[in-house]
Amino acid sequence: MQPEDALKGKTKKRNGFQISIIILALIFSCFVSFIFLFDSNSVSLLKSSADLQFNGTVTTGTVSGAEEFLRGNPSFPSRVYKLTVTFEADGKAYRTTGNAFYSARETSWEGESMQVIYDPENPNAAMIDTFNERWMIPIAELLPE
Repeated sequence: MQPEDALKGKTKKRNGFQISIIILALIFSCFVSFIFLFDSNSVSLLKSSADLQFNGTVTTGTVSGAEEFLRGNPSFPSRVYKLTVTFEADGKAYRTTGNAFYSARETSWEGESMQVIYDPENPNAAMIDTFNERWMIPIAELLPE
């Protein structure tokens, strides 16, 4: 094999690799664009979480409500709860309702302390400050079913 032939072979492999990377990037960007077009609520939730990450203030709130849901097998349902947390900002009371489901406990969720992150310029923009609430739920909702 001549050195020129070896060089041509390497160039072909490199070009093939680059084309593969470009095709994969295009497929990924089409997939992401599709998600953003059709699930704007989840995108909005994720954007809110990111905005709060950089501009939010963390405070402690109190669980003021726990809406019960039954999940699982109808013969053996499990109870889960969506929590509403009340917190104070600038001397006023605000509340936020979570997106995640919380397991049943021996004691009620109501009255428990929970961290809340809110926008100091608009305390109505708030989220319960847990990893599941802020990141896992919004990302999971973006994924196709």
